[in-house]
Amino acid sequence: AREIMIPIMLRHTELLNVTAGVARAMLVFTLCHEIAHIELGHLDQPSSKAQELEADGAAAYTPSLF
Repeated sequence: AREIMIPIMLRHTELLNVTAGVARAMLVFTLCHEIAHIELGHLDQPSSKAQELEADGAAAYTPSLF
């Protein structure tokens, strides 16, 4: 599969920029999500789906400094 993708990526370098941007956004969101667990006091509680959704929501509204 990699051999097939290399010529495509070389012809469409803009895809590399998009991919890098998506990867960066995912990293920032993940970091904000984990920080939200700390800020919301989730570390002292058993993990739950509600906590994950709450941390997702907080992360989505965290202004990015990156």
